[in-house]
Amino acid sequence: MLPKIVIVCLAFLSVGRACEENNLQPLEKAKTSVEWTKNGFKMSIFGNPDKYIPHSMYIVTIESENLDFHSFLVTAERDCHGSTSEDCGDPASPDRSGSLQLLSSDDSATFHPECINTIVQSDLEVKLKKLRFVWSAPKTGSGCVYIRALINYENSYNKYQSVELLKELCEMSFDTVTKPNSQAETESCCACDEAVYEMKFEGLWSPETHPKDFPSALWLTHFSDIIGATHDKNYSFWAEGQWATDGVRQLAEWGSTAILESELRQQKKHLRTLIKATGLWHPRVNTNATSKFRVDKKHHYISLASMLGPSPDWIVGINGHNLCEKNCQWVQNRTIDLYVYDVGTDSGRTYMSHNQETLPHERIFRITPLYPDDPRSPFFNENGNEMEPLARLHLNRINVIPKSCSDKVITDLMDELVVSENSQDVLRPECAVSKYSEWTKCNVACGKGLRSRTRNYLNETAAQQYGCDRQLVSKEMCLSSVPTCPGETEQEDDSLLIDDAKCNTTEWTPMSECSVSCGIGFMFRTRQFLDHTSYKKCRHIGLVMKKKCMQPACTKVAKQSSFTSMCPVTEWSMWSPCNVTCGQGLSVKSRLLLVSGENYTKCVDKVVLEETRTCNGTRPTCEINSSLAKEICSMEKNEGACNINAVRYYYNKELKTCIQFKYGGCRGNENNFKSAKECYKVCHGVV
Repeated sequence: MLPKIVIVCLAFLSVGRACEENNLQPLEKAKTSVEWTKNGFKMSIFGNPDKYIPHSMYIVTIESENLDFHSFLVTAERDCHGSTSEDCGDPASPDRSGSLQLLSSDDSATFHPECINTIVQSDLEVKLKKLRFVWSAPKTGSGCVYIRALINYENSYNKYQSVELLKELCEMSFDTVTKPNSQAETESCCACDEAVYEMKFEGLWSPETHPKDFPSALWLTHFSDIIGATHDKNYSFWAEGQWATDGVRQLAEWGSTAILESELRQQKKHLRTLIKATGLWHPRVNTNATSKFRVDKKHHYISLASMLGPSPDWIVGINGHNLCEKNCQWVQNRTIDLYVYDVGTDSGRTYMSHNQETLPHERIFRITPLYPDDPRSPFFNENGNEMEPLARLHLNRINVIPKSCSDKVITDLMDELVVSENSQDVLRPECAVSKYSEWTKCNVACGKGLRSRTRNYLNETAAQQYGCDRQLVSKEMCLSSVPTCPGETEQEDDSLLIDDAKCNTTEWTPMSECSVSCGIGFMFRTRQFLDHTSYKKCRHIGLVMKKKCMQPACTKVAKQSSFTSMCPVTEWSMWSPCNVTCGQGLSVKSRLLLVSGENYTKCVDKVVLEETRTCNGTRPTCEINSSLAKEICSMEKNEGACNINAVRYYYNKELKTCIQFKYGGCRGNENNFKSAKECYKVCHGVV
């Protein structure tokens, strides 16, 4: 899902180099002398990963129990040791070191005005014990990245000291993305025997474990039918950082396993067992579902998933979990806590959000108490308290089948995929079942509901006599022909927390032109808060809406010149909001050079880094009638943000006069005039 969160992003308009005076040790020295914890300070990453997944986001915390920060500097740097400067580019470039981003809930930090990808304190007078920010991992092929911090503090002797912290994260390869457990890096399995396991999926999600906004429509709560497979090291059907297939999307949005099962069957050359188990539906959400599966020396990984419902596009599960130990034995038993993932296809933010397709789709990411940074998320917690697991998976080895190491794996000999349901009764003739019936109609007249289908034992008497336990009822979520119920609106998510005029916005601007002339690009539109001080309070309100656009297919591939390779640049940013509120103004888009030093000097005057175009403000003209003048002249003084400190005048309605003030240069409001004469002309006598 594309979360409509407000994360303050690094501005690239005028900064194009790393920070040369940050007082950090050279990276090569720091790698051997600096650690993630020192002198009572520590740097940690939510989830404690030791590797990063390209393009994923991570919450980083720097904290101390007893000491206050007096100032700090945080940056990220790529390890370029052994690489040429051309191969590496600028080690601090967000393109290769990832970008640092500020959480909207934390106004204690800001970006360094001169140093790229660097966070510093916003107010030296404020003392801190904790800092949180987001590190967005770089693209594939970036190698190891070091998140670095320099903290100044006052010790118990009232003397200022500094401490340096460093956290290393190296990139996960595709193989390790699909195998995140402790055995992930095992290239092959040396166990000759085969093993049979019982899987028990235990539902834990309840109003007691996850009380925040737990669905009031309890009859909709469920874990969908569970689907997965045991497979080889070259296959993954879902993982954090991957894109959701159509099958994964249908599972995550509706709990439907049909398309995903078809996708798995098409990859049967990589699979040993196709795992299926009955879902857990209210009132049995906190019970168990079971199935059995087989692994061998080639197919020793297990992946599975189940929809958490109701939800926009959330799943729980595991991916690429290795059951083969380094001592050539099979794991005896293992218990795994399961957490929730967003598959990136729906922009809803609550359990019962209306369908809002995310365009373009996003990569799969794990939902945490701090990400998405949206207070409407049922898992959001501004203190970052640890999240309770939603389900638990128990894997127990129940049999070992002796095999010679020279034996061929069964799937190498047979073009056959073993299907394991929630019961081993599938092959017993007494337990034979009919085909499933057609799906019932959606059981609600409006909004989201359930539909089901059934099948029967062919011989009910024999099935009862032999205690058969096959799945006879299959359920999945559905959408009524009337998508929203009376009293609901498609935009209810954006109004859940609006209890104040401070969150009012302008109308959406017209949709922009497509960002490309050929191929697939994006269009977007924006809106602004009427009161620009509302940014923090109203961070749940989306201000940018993106939409995919398709132009004619690109027929020619541009050849990269030697100059382009010498002066690589980032992608263009989106067009900025119009710089005026009325009449015609300018919108800007920019990009960064990914080089530094001598190469930067050579390139900076030869590469276009900024483009402008005309735009219209929210009012077509700047003419001010009496009612608008009364509204503007009644506004409180607002110095805005940024650091330009321009001389401006505002009208004070109590004193009935125009008063000079220093305007920061951005945001603010319309009670802002370039001269006292202009201020009096608009406001005198109207308030």
